[in-house]
Amino acid sequence: MVMIEGPTWEDVAARFAWRVPERYNAARDACDRHAGRANPALAVETPAGVIRHGYDELADMAARFAHLVQGQGLGRGDFVGVLAQPGLATPAATLGAWKAGAAICPMSTHFAPEALAFRLRAAGIGLLVADRENEARAREAVRLAGRPVRILVSDAGGSEADSLPAALAGLPSRFETADTRADDPLSLNFTSGTTGQPKGVVAPHSHLLGQVAAMEWLYDYPQAGEVIWSPAEWAWLAGHMCTLMTGLFLGMTVVARPRAGAFDPAETFRTLAEHGVNRVFLVPTMLKMMRQVPPALQRRGELQVRAVITGGEPCGAELYRWVEEVFGAPLNETFGQTECSTLLVNNQRRMTAPHGCLGRPVPGHVAAIVDDAGAPAPAGEIGQIAVRGPHPILFREYLGDPQATAEKWAGEWMLTGDLGRQDAQGFFWYVGRADDVITSSGYRIGPSEVEDALIAHPAVALAAVIGLPDPERTEIVAAFVRLAEGAAPSDALKEELRLFVRGRLARHEAPRRIEFVDDLPTTPTGKLMRKALRERMLAAERA
Repeated sequence: MVMIEGPTWEDVAARFAWRVPERYNAARDACDRHAGRANPALAVETPAGVIRHGYDELADMAARFAHLVQGQGLGRGDFVGVLAQPGLATPAATLGAWKAGAAICPMSTHFAPEALAFRLRAAGIGLLVADRENEARAREAVRLAGRPVRILVSDAGGSEADSLPAALAGLPSRFETADTRADDPLSLNFTSGTTGQPKGVVAPHSHLLGQVAAMEWLYDYPQAGEVIWSPAEWAWLAGHMCTLMTGLFLGMTVVARPRAGAFDPAETFRTLAEHGVNRVFLVPTMLKMMRQVPPALQRRGELQVRAVITGGEPCGAELYRWVEEVFGAPLNETFGQTECSTLLVNNQRRMTAPHGCLGRPVPGHVAAIVDDAGAPAPAGEIGQIAVRGPHPILFREYLGDPQATAEKWAGEWMLTGDLGRQDAQGFFWYVGRADDVITSSGYRIGPSEVEDALIAHPAVALAAVIGLPDPERTEIVAAFVRLAEGAAPSDALKEELRLFVRGRLARHEAPRRIEFVDDLPTTPTGKLMRKALRERMLAAERA
């Protein structure tokens, strides 16, 4: 356990203090210390059934992979790439790279070869682990990158020259974990690239300590031997650090379910029930889709979930109530970003936080709302959410971009680029990305609050709210709504929704434009892509 336990946020925040050693390698905590553990490290769904891999088996493969990495001449400052569906290869490559002193760069299987090639070039990757499903895409990416990259395919089959099992077979099953510093590179994840090219975010080894402490608080102190899962891809922090590596650090069993196609809410209920999942990370869009699943398919009597955590988008009070009703467990919300994975948390059992707020800083963090000059803003005022450094969870740098790294800071505050406010009780509330906020008739309107109001209506399954140009008001509030099953689109329903929002919020926040749509653009992790939606609408109006 990293985070100390206590009955309330006030108690834990008052007593907790960071003690990060100068020399630290995350693989020791996530792998080495679990030798002989009885429960499986992984439960992997395959066409042939569930295959369980023990901690000793994982440690064996990680040690062999560390020898392979070292034999390639890779070490501190080098990145090993992974392009694979959830399974044994990703944690083995991650832990093996760390043991050898190198860092890991997980890449999304949703990426086209061009996007993968950009990351291969930017990170200077010379070793890439891919599964058979993504082998062709990996080879095309290497061709486009124009640099030598050794590809090892994790699945059986193929030639020995490119087979990961064959490459590991003759290597020793023991490896002396590298004596790294706590601030040495651990992982490389890329930002979404909403403004310009994606930036490579380098996290240090201390990041895992910060991440696990935050997840212990957020998951309400999960225990070794419990089962943890998220449908989030292991290329993203929600899947890789918040679920996979946190689970391994704590000695839990991590469910690995390869995902083909779009998120399936009914299949998610099946996975939760059949694996006996105790702690689960589901982004708000996933929860909103699960809410539409008929009760007969929700398997309520079979669920063993003790905490549901969510993040990436605000939820709203209606979703909190639904989760508590269906799962019999609290919904704990978190706010963070690639540069600071988990900053604010709302632990329903240990703080009296209003539904829909982001809660308070993880004990050990200091957060604030700051103004344009980087000074803390008074309670109730909208400003940028910031966290004070130094802190073990904070990113180390943007790869090869010292100017962007410096611009992320205002004195001692790391700026998130997200707008929020802090109420008089000290709770943080999300307003929106700085570039998502709508300016209409002199008002600043956060889209998430309008979306939450819309989905509280029984006819609405999902909603996305954006600002569209208006010569009189600067922008108008425009809502794009996916209807719930059984609801029919009509002008009368548009007016009903408009009045519904007005009754819950303020007159100026009610959408002046409402359109019914079949689908909404989301990221692979389920976040609404408001910018993409806005660009699509503007392009359609220009056409």
